[in-house]
Amino acid sequence: MANAQNHINTHFAATGGATEIKVESLKGADTHDGKEIIDKLTGKLEIKNNPTVEEINLSGHELEELVIVNCPKLKEISVGDNKLTKFDITKIKTTDGTDAGGSAPAEYLEDISIGRNSNLVEISVEYCPNLGRILAHGSNSLNIIKGLDKLDKLEKLSSVGARPGLVRQVISEKVDY
Repeated sequence: MANAQNHINTHFAATGGATEIKVESLKGADTHDGKEIIDKLTGKLEIKNNPTVEEINLSGHELEELVIVNCPKLKEISVGDNKLTKFDITKIKTTDGTDAGGSAPAEYLEDISIGRNSNLVEISVEYCPNLGRILAHGSNSLNIIKGLDKLDKLEKLSSVGARPGLVRQVISEKVDY
């Protein structure tokens, strides 16, 4: 197990040129080609002030919280099969380009995969106008998706096992009576 914040801070410079933050969960060897291989990332994680990152893939770990702030070019987030209780993407892009700025529309974000996070109750996609896919299968406690009514480009909402409250929300927000 590795503390998620320490690992990301050590291996992914916030202002670096990386377009992808990806940490695979592997068991067995502790090094490969001179790089540390970790079993699972744990705890709370904040990824902020990374102007070049386009993809975050942290699936299959034991993250409890993920907050993403001021990563304006982010297109895809994959954090399925974790232990998330908090997933905050309301400030992926900020009004002044700093982590202190207010929320602004994250026009590049198109895909969120948050499936198999059984303790995740609520997410907000209020500032994600171009979101086309939300994959939340197996996130059985997910009851609230704030801003769902603003997603004109949403093509797929996968929430197998979602509670009836979420189904009612989707129907009431996406269907005209």
